[in-house]
Amino acid sequence: MKKVMRKGSLFVALLVMAIVFVTIPCEAASGAKISKTNANLFVGEAVQLKVTGGSGTVKWKTSDKKIASVSKDGLVTAKQIGTCTIKATTGNKKLSCTIQVTELPDNYATINGKRVKVGGTLKFTYSLQSKKPIGLISIKYKYDYDALKIVNEEENSRYPNWLNNEYIPQFIDDDKTVCDLSHLVGVNPKDPYSFADLTCSKKKVLEVMKVKALKSGNYTMKLDVYSVSNVAGKEITGYKITKTVK
Repeated sequence: MKKVMRKGSLFVALLVMAIVFVTIPCEAASGAKISKTNANLFVGEAVQLKVTGGSGTVKWKTSDKKIASVSKDGLVTAKQIGTCTIKATTGNKKLSCTIQVTELPDNYATINGKRVKVGGTLKFTYSLQSKKPIGLISIKYKYDYDALKIVNEEENSRYPNWLNNEYIPQFIDDDKTVCDLSHLVGVNPKDPYSFADLTCSKKKVLEVMKVKALKSGNYTMKLDVYSVSNVAGKEITGYKITKTVK
């Protein structure tokens, strides 16, 4: 009799555990929330949507890609005047955000999807991450010279183990576009005139600059890597440069 009871108790315990494991994902999905349920954007402006509390991968979809597009990570970009719905699906939960797109006013511009008043500035921060030692990195900033202007570079915010030893404005690239070319040299903090291998296993600030909007319109500030090498001049790969705009 005791053996039968023990078997029965074990069965009940396993059944309870199975119910818990089955219901947890459903509860997580039912608690899912989207960061915005509606957003008003100018043409060219972008907004990042996020889903929290969901289970599994979030799938994004727009009801009208001509009005606004959405990336696989939930970045919504306004394309033309109108209204559309951005839909997010996670587990068995469906969420949505209504996007209202209006014309960009004459006193506003967008830079990399961020709204800014004409005459105002946005701060661009570039960070570098590399497991391999870097001695020299050459980077290019491409932008519309008639519409945008780099008004200052915050030298004291730059990663201190780099020295900007050469800066060439309005460099003509191979694809005939105009850009600024900058050479950053890795230096030993104890000897500012010497090369030193630099590793950036964690993100280190490479460059901070303020970009001013000179006129209305949708513009892009793009950073391209011209070359990256160690102190011996050998090209290296595996680095990563990330950008934030505020």
